[in-house]
Amino acid sequence: MTITAYMGLSGYITAALVRRLVKHGAADIASFEEIITDDVALLEWLRLLEVYGFVKLKDAPAETGQVRRLAERIAFIRKTHYGDDFTVQAKPDPSNVAYLNGPLQLHADLPYYEYKPGVQFIHCIKQYEGVGGDSQITDAVHVARQLQKACPEHYRLLTDTLVDWFDIGKDETGEFYKLLRLPVICTDRNGEISRINMSQPQRDSHFSVPPGEVADWYAALVAYYRLLSDPKYCLQFKMTPGTIMTFDNLRIVHGRTGYFSGPGERHVQGCYVDWDEVRSRRRVLETKIDPYRSLYNH
Repeated sequence: MTITAYMGLSGYITAALVRRLVKHGAADIASFEEIITDDVALLEWLRLLEVYGFVKLKDAPAETGQVRRLAERIAFIRKTHYGDDFTVQAKPDPSNVAYLNGPLQLHADLPYYEYKPGVQFIHCIKQYEGVGGDSQITDAVHVARQLQKACPEHYRLLTDTLVDWFDIGKDETGEFYKLLRLPVICTDRNGEISRINMSQPQRDSHFSVPPGEVADWYAALVAYYRLLSDPKYCLQFKMTPGTIMTFDNLRIVHGRTGYFSGPGERHVQGCYVDWDEVRSRRRVLETKIDPYRSLYNH
């Protein structure tokens, strides 16, 4: 079984090497079915996901229900107001910008959840065959560290300034009105980055800062987003049917290029799982499979 993770997203391997891995098909984890049927493969994947934040699976059946199978190999789906799992297709009168066929800016899902789902799966069932619909992935924590080195004041503003994140609408579970105030870059008491909040459509028009600080904060946000979008850090590729992206929703931002098609020409399905369950499953597997060579002490 050949397993390769996108180490370049964390800065250990260059982005150019990551792109070569993608081009030659080496940046996949064996096969979806191995993860489903083999506990050793499952443990390897969970370890890689925890370390690198993003791992791509291949050869899943190109039909609905596969993200649920994957989630249930760990524990259970984390339900949100979009339901247990969710389908992303272009459709009229959408409740979310993901349901449009225009470009989807780099973002982390659900910034308005205080305890937001930590791991996300996105399964390509049908891909738009024309130009567009490419997936984009950036390690936003790594990029935040680069911003801190290059411009400490920008970094300070994005870690200190509270932002209102919201979502109002109606979807699978009925009406919702979510609201949370957190910085773009959240840090813990040791100054380590614990969470990234980035989603332009979910950033409220209400901004509770003194007027004299607004321009500087926006300059910091623009600088950060430009780095996130820089090809030096942003990996872009087109998923094929049967591919599943698995990634850390607290650390990785993702997006999609626009595509010119009608409803039904591109179809992906996704779901969330909590990091608590992922780490728990990894520890259980380690005690059975590899008790003396754990990569972790927690």
